[in-house]
Amino acid sequence: MVGEDGYIKLTDFGLSKENISGQKDAKSLCGTAEYLSPEILQRQGHGKATDWWSFGAIIYEMLVGLPPFYSKDREKLYQNIKYGDPKMDYEFLSADARDLCTNLLVKDPKNRLGSSEADAEDIKMHPWFECIDWKKIESKSLQPPYRPQLEKPSDTKHFPPEFTNLQPSPQDLESLKAGDGNAFPNFSYEREGQEDFEMT
Repeated sequence: MVGEDGYIKLTDFGLSKENISGQKDAKSLCGTAEYLSPEILQRQGHGKATDWWSFGAIIYEMLVGLPPFYSKDREKLYQNIKYGDPKMDYEFLSADARDLCTNLLVKDPKNRLGSSEADAEDIKMHPWFECIDWKKIESKSLQPPYRPQLEKPSDTKHFPPEFTNLQPSPQDLESLKAGDGNAFPNFSYEREGQEDFEMT
């Protein structure tokens, strides 16, 4: 998501896991089908390298317009992920873009870009990112190309009403009531009238 300062924020950590250091520490089969790594589908355990695979699939989709192994048939999609190669011969893809996607979409997680001890540093040093000043992004000292125009910090006009009009489930309400109010520190959004929610 884009924050009011124009910088991206990561959200939705519902499927994240803590203390994953090895290549096979996680065992769950979860995530969006088009971005699943081969090791998840083979159910032999996976680690952080699976996130770099998904990152590669997202970059590819942003450049090409479709996920790298796309098929409407779910089983065919899974076969493509496990055994196929993404199409890289698009004329509009630069050599650096091809190289980045190819190295992020390596089937063997041990050989995937980002899976070394250097982790994200390997990816940040890739030539495709050479125009990125990572230190300035981290310090938020670059002028973002877009800043959402908000009337107040809790303004939700950029979100579809189908989401902002949702009512919390009874379980969510109970969790909110049982909490100390600090379940999400450093998050700025509070729905107006949140204390007035009623279970329906």
